[in-house]
Formats: sequence, structure tokens, C-alpha cells
Amino acid sequence: MNNFEWTDLEDQEVEELKGFTYDDLGIDNAIERIKIIDEEIARFQELSNQKIEQIKNTTDLKIKKLEKKKEWDLFNLGSIIDADETIKPTKTQKKKDFLSGSVIRKFATNKMIKPELTEEDIKTKYPNYKKEKTTITLDWAEMKKTLEIKDNQVFNKDGIFIEDVKIEYVPAQTIIK
Repeated sequence: MNNFEWTDLEDQEVEELKGFTYDDLGIDNAIERIKIIDEEIARFQELSNQKIEQIKNTTDLKIKKLEKKKEWDLFNLGSIIDADETIKPTKTQKKKDFLSGSVIRKFATNKMIKPELTEEDIKTKYPNYKKEKTTITLDWAEMKKTLEIKDNQVFNKDGIFIEDVKIEYVPAQTIIK
């Protein structure tokens, strides 16, 4: 449905507006109507945001309850696997298979965390582990200054067709501030 297909109620409202004239007074009245409509839109958006927040809070609470039940089950299953002496452990875990799936109990371990280092620290302290990356990006702001649109195609200042740059139609707008 495009912006100009109306319902019966909207048709009636449009008919009422057709009687307005757009002289200076009519334009001023239209500006007031638009501001009132913008206020109503803002009110509906705020109401919607409040409702969304309410639903989110309710959902978060229900998810928290379910996560606690899950944690309880995982704790109990882990304790059972820990206590089961028939399971042969690997270096990092114990595992037991069931019809619905497997229970895997990973052992506690220490994990190294990558340090946050400056480029200078890496060069001086760890030069053997230095990895250099070069990122190339398009300077679009500068490039745009050298391009122009002719016959729905993009050309550079030398008249060479630039096939990589596409054109998007942007319709006219009327804005009230």
C-alpha cells in the first residue's frame, strides 16, 4: 500500500481538508495542524516505547526465573557426573551419554587473557609476536567531490564513467520545523 491509498475514514478526513485554502492564513493553519499531528505521533511513539519496556521487563523476569531453574539442574547434573566413578575422565572433562544427549563436566582451569598493549609496548617487549595489518578504505567524502551525475550515470571530472558508484533516487520532502 503506497502513501496515497486511503481508508474510508481517511477519505472523509481528506474531504474535510479539501475545503481549506492555502493562502497565508490557510498555510499557517496547515502548519498548526502538522505540529498537532507531530505531537500526536510523538505521544503514540512514547506510549509504544513504554509498553515495549513493560513487556521487556516482564520477559526479563521470566527468563531470569528459567535461567535459575536451568542453573539448578546443571549444578545437580554436574555433581552427579563428578561423583560417578565409573566415568573415565579425559585431561579436561568427564562425559556421560544419555538418550536425550550428553552431560559434559568440564574441569576448572586457568585461562590466559590477551593483554591490552600499545603498539610501542608490542614493538619493545614482544617484537617476535608483532603482526602488522594495513586497512585500506575508500575516502568517499573526497571522491564524491570529484563525481557528477549525467543521464543517470556517474562520471569523474575527466568524463570517465564510474561503474562502481550506483545512483539511488531520493524523493522530495516537505519538512516543518
